[in-house]
Amino acid sequence: MKNNDPHKFERIASILHHEEMDDELNSPEITVEDQDFTAAKKVFDLKEQVAHLAKLSHENDAWEKIQPKISAKRAIDWQRILSYAAVFFAAALLSTVFNYYFLNKTASTGTEVFASINSPRGQITSLTLFDGTTVWLNSGSTLKYSNHFGVSNRVVQLEGEALFEVKKDQNNPFFVEMGDSKIKVHGTTFNAKNYHAEKEVVLLEGKIEFIDKGENVFLKPNDRLIENIQTGKITTDQVEASNYSSWIGGKIYFDNESLEDLSLRLERWYDIEFVFEKPNIKSYKFSGVINKDKSLDYSLRIIQLTNKVKFRKETDKIIITE
Repeated sequence: MKNNDPHKFERIASILHHEEMDDELNSPEITVEDQDFTAAKKVFDLKEQVAHLAKLSHENDAWEKIQPKISAKRAIDWQRILSYAAVFFAAALLSTVFNYYFLNKTASTGTEVFASINSPRGQITSLTLFDGTTVWLNSGSTLKYSNHFGVSNRVVQLEGEALFEVKKDQNNPFFVEMGDSKIKVHGTTFNAKNYHAEKEVVLLEGKIEFIDKGENVFLKPNDRLIENIQTGKITTDQVEASNYSSWIGGKIYFDNESLEDLSLRLERWYDIEFVFEKPNIKSYKFSGVINKDKSLDYSLRIIQLTNKVKFRKETDKIIITE
């Protein structure tokens, strides 16, 4: 099977879940001898053991349960298998297998290694960490954590945007590192962005602490914190926090947002490049809502109704003009 088949993993997932496939996905045929199908099936067949693992409290007990099932699979290319995991993220527990078997296995040697979960452009990825914390990664975002996670610490590194539902643990706080700054939390729900121009944290539930260069800022529900990367200035205000988590359901709310920032969101969602004909257009402000269930053309028409800008398609990019 050629690697450039765009629907291969969708068809593999449909076969394993015994679901009907759209006509466009039916060809070419996938056989049980296919290397990608065989590797993906190994992950899928572990789902019952993974579900049981999540209920166990002691890592030695967990290892005794899962080890006989996977001890014969040590030759698996985990880098390759991680790419298949995205097919089955609806179950959200598959990351436990990799976290436990791959990361915790190396923890016994004292060597620190890192796993990286990437959410492809145009997609939203959901995963459950080994401590029970749930994370939604926005398109084009990356989450990293080491084999010490859940053992000696609960530290993750974020590039991009993510919504966190942190499992409560008063004795072992959860940290989200975003470059030189970090968020400290014991158990709560919040949205965090870490992009090249700015960092943003919006608290939905509980209480969190933003730490940066000796400055500590405590946030309460509906608080939003923004840090300008270039100036280092930190500002806070009150917002409707639910609007900042709606992207996991396919909606973007924007209030007086620059077209430059809005276009970056659309690029990640629709996997398309925007080019500004004139630099001054970047500062134009917009307010409204975009539904990802709608096509890109539909979303662009909504923006054009403001009569501020127009969009012109050219092959693999879109030109923004006045």
